[in-house]
Amino acid sequence: MLSAKSYERSAQLERERFISDAQLQQKQEDLLDVQLRQRAAERSVVALKRDAEAVEADLLANETNTRTTLSQLNRAIFVLDQELAENSVRSIIVIAAPKDGKVGPLNFGQGSTVQAGQAILQMTLGTSRDEKVLEAQLYGPSRAVGFISTGQTVWMRYGAYPHQKFGLAKGTVAKVSETPIAAADLPVGQASALLSAAQVNEPLYRVTVSLEKQHVDAYGQRKPLKPGMTLNADVAQDERRIWEWILEPLLAHSPIFQSMKGK
Repeated sequence: MLSAKSYERSAQLERERFISDAQLQQKQEDLLDVQLRQRAAERSVVALKRDAEAVEADLLANETNTRTTLSQLNRAIFVLDQELAENSVRSIIVIAAPKDGKVGPLNFGQGSTVQAGQAILQMTLGTSRDEKVLEAQLYGPSRAVGFISTGQTVWMRYGAYPHQKFGLAKGTVAKVSETPIAAADLPVGQASALLSAAQVNEPLYRVTVSLEKQHVDAYGQRKPLKPGMTLNADVAQDERRIWEWILEPLLAHSPIFQSMKGK
């Protein structure tokens, strides 16, 4: 070490009286200062090595964590791809109509939210010259359908064509439902009116009526009936002579009267 050798030469010169004690003491202080700086540098080197090892360990741990995270993300992407494929298959449902028809106005636009049970669209049968495609659906309370049966004549008043001007439309009872109709199965937009017209909690039954005409004669033109039109109807349940109506309370249980009705 140069500082130590320089100090030894200075000590030799001091013994030979070539330099003073003060000069020798300064050399000794210089030597101590150099030794202190050397020890500090050595400590710094040790600290830097320790820091380098810690950084290297952190890099290795980060690399491992990154690989683990990437692996988890890849698995999640794979699972999502599978779910998307399954949902894509489940979201496509093909419903084949038994007959050709026409799709009416859509109730929802693209991107709209649809709740379960909501009607998305309505379909009507295609028109044909030889086929009557429209039928009237009547909904009567239980107290009114007891004597309604197939084949009875029905007189209808269409809401769009006042009967005072265009007369009554004729039809025939084709079918009477055997069980009540649930409120959810009532026509959209008419359920509240139908339920309010009936008594509280009174069940409604569907009466299907075959129409004599698929149009209304108005102002010299045939106006075709359209699906969804509203109407009121009266079912002709019986035909009697005037004297039968007058004497009905007395003759209702008479076997002779019953046999006469049968004839």
